[in-house]
Amino acid sequence: MLDFEKVPRGIYNTNFFSIFIDGQFDAKLENLNKQDLGTFAHEYLHFIQNLTTLYGLKYGIFHFQRLGELKRFLESSSEISLPINDDFMSNRIDEGKEVFDCLNGTPESNVEGYTSYEINLVTKTCGKNTYEVVEISFYKGNELSKKVDFGATCIKESMAHYFQSFFDDELNHEIIPYKSAELLVRIINPQLVSDKRKIISLLLFSLSAINPGHTFYKVLIESKNYPELNGYDLYSRLVKSHKVVERKVTYLFNEYLLKSLNDFEQCLSTHTATELSHFKRLIENIQNNITNNIVPILYVLYDEELTKIDKINALIDNYGIPSIRTNDGILHFPGDSVNQAPSTDIVDFLIQRVVLERLYEKGSLKTICSMVQICQLSDENFVDHNCYENQWRRQKECPFTIISNDWGLKEKIKI
Repeated sequence: MLDFEKVPRGIYNTNFFSIFIDGQFDAKLENLNKQDLGTFAHEYLHFIQNLTTLYGLKYGIFHFQRLGELKRFLESSSEISLPINDDFMSNRIDEGKEVFDCLNGTPESNVEGYTSYEINLVTKTCGKNTYEVVEISFYKGNELSKKVDFGATCIKESMAHYFQSFFDDELNHEIIPYKSAELLVRIINPQLVSDKRKIISLLLFSLSAINPGHTFYKVLIESKNYPELNGYDLYSRLVKSHKVVERKVTYLFNEYLLKSLNDFEQCLSTHTATELSHFKRLIENIQNNITNNIVPILYVLYDEELTKIDKINALIDNYGIPSIRTNDGILHFPGDSVNQAPSTDIVDFLIQRVVLERLYEKGSLKTICSMVQICQLSDENFVDHNCYENQWRRQKECPFTIISNDWGLKEKIKI
């Protein structure tokens, strides 16, 4: 239920639209040191992947379908034990999870010390379907050391790694997943190794498919036919020829992307107790970009006149920012366009994540509400003993109890 895109100094909470930075954040990006700026750029790119790519939208729609089944389980249950497990999920959801787990590939793996590697396509059964999966085999001498499935996680993290490197040139990322795309580039089209922008363009296009790892493998091969094209032009060419078939109906890619974005917006609307305000404006911007064949991330990468700070600010002008929390407990929210108060829809998704962390006892805090530090900063008398284990029993209303009461948890949870 909880998914994270993470780099050692940051985390993006997928489909809850929040970033944690183990450092500092300032809306005036020029005030950040290069490490914090790079970390923000990395996690911010995951936010963009979540909302603007077909894989991100489809994974988001599936996430909200799972969330819907959880909420129906909570509503129908007379007693709930923690931590919750997902044995109540339908077969449809279980099969969907199996497919996404398969196509996400290996999330991380220590392959240090390898002396050689090879890439193969293997057929794997995921749910009721079979998929071509890219498998990387690592060797130490003649001995097979480890096998890694190159999937959506490797695509997203490699893309974020390359993007981050424009802002922080002292990165120290693991090979898997952050540098995994380079392994394929070196074997399939080594002429691209130093062309980070073109690789990012191919990684972005790969997220236009439900099987991103295999798609990247294929477009790397195809890219050898167009050495004269820059990444933006190559991406545009690939999109124009890309079609999607669903239930025997064939869509042009941008047509299908708009359809998926609309489905995603409906999911957002269903799973928030407030009106979509920040997301309404954001989705309108994304729709406009798709309709006019504008790809902001590639536009800023190829605009030579923009400074590093200008590039990120241009993206923020397009997409706004999610909620951002730093290691000192400070929360930064995108403001409402009317009174600059935090947008209620962003806050709502943030608190839903906090409640789910407690229900599943995920994260390092386990039973402690992850808002404790934030609440203490605003009012040290606001936090009570229930915040450390039985949050739903608080007498004083707080963000956690607003969601937990709406989900009927107070009367049902037994510890």
